[in-house]
Amino acid sequence: MNNVQRGWVWRTFRFDIGRKVMAFGLASVLWYLLFTWVVEKDGKALPVVSVATIDDARQQAEITPGVYLVVPEGLIVRSNRPAKIDIDYAGSREEIRDLRPSVIIELTDALLGTDDEGEITIPITRNKFRFRGNEPDFSEFKIRDEKLTVDIVRESVAEITIGGANARVFGRPQESYSFESGSITTVPNTVAIRGPKPLIDGFVSDPSTLALEPVSVEGRLGQVRQNVDLDEQLRASQVELLSGLVMVTVPIQPDPMSKELRSVPVHYVGDDDLALAGRRVKVTTREIDLLVSGPKAIVNRGEDWLRRKIFLRHQWSGDLEEGREPVNIVIDLADADELSQLTVTDRMGGPPQITFELEAIDDG
Repeated sequence: MNNVQRGWVWRTFRFDIGRKVMAFGLASVLWYLLFTWVVEKDGKALPVVSVATIDDARQQAEITPGVYLVVPEGLIVRSNRPAKIDIDYAGSREEIRDLRPSVIIELTDALLGTDDEGEITIPITRNKFRFRGNEPDFSEFKIRDEKLTVDIVRESVAEITIGGANARVFGRPQESYSFESGSITTVPNTVAIRGPKPLIDGFVSDPSTLALEPVSVEGRLGQVRQNVDLDEQLRASQVELLSGLVMVTVPIQPDPMSKELRSVPVHYVGDDDLALAGRRVKVTTREIDLLVSGPKAIVNRGEDWLRRKIFLRHQWSGDLEEGREPVNIVIDLADADELSQLTVTDRMGGPPQITFELEAIDDG
């Protein structure tokens, strides 16, 4: 081949390839523009939702895309993994606009067999998806999570006897006040609950483990009453109180305190009555050691304050017989309303008493 022929071949090859490359480039641009205008890519994260009936699932699927678990009566879904099913898809812009894909899965009691609880794995496949209207002609449809693991348990209902042991109390009452756990009461004393069978069986075996919502006594005194539900953690575990709220009563009482008062004088009245009867006092009790008990806030005001408030009195009468038998005396308390919470006894805890001896008056 001479130089002329070689040049002709080179020019032909060069110009022909250039036209082909240019045509391919123009075709690629046109295809990209058409794809961009006509085909759209999208994706959704479909939440996994539990519903009671197939009709509920269909109605909600018409409005909100999702994976709907139809849970029949007698079963409870405790959890599912993952919480959402992610899908990616592509197709005609017109067809996938406002697309609402959904999956409806019906759970049955037979899934557990003879067990009360267990995990089941459900494959999420393309043929499980349903769409509002006609199904689009997808150019791409990808399911990122192809398996859904569901933790299910049988449901149970029981009646439980409750009391103060089920109440939860937190906080500190006012200073010098406190409460005793044994004094806490609940109304009603029997409640109906529903929830996962293993938990309900545990409460039947040990009712004290059924915890109620906490009641605050912070800065309080007197009786604290509050209507409560089950503890938040139990409600999160799908245990439900069927019989209504429970009223918890926490009696807050003053802290008890005792103080000893030595040599408190006894005041005698009625000497004239004795004289008219021809008698007079020969020997009698002049002072008594006392034990004062009551709220700390009152008793702790001090010995001098208590002495001013406590008055020991004995009334002589003409018909008293002579002797040394102990006789109870009268305790007068100033500011009776405030001091009514006090208890005044002798040092042994009994009523304050006196002994006395009378003698006849010598007329001579």
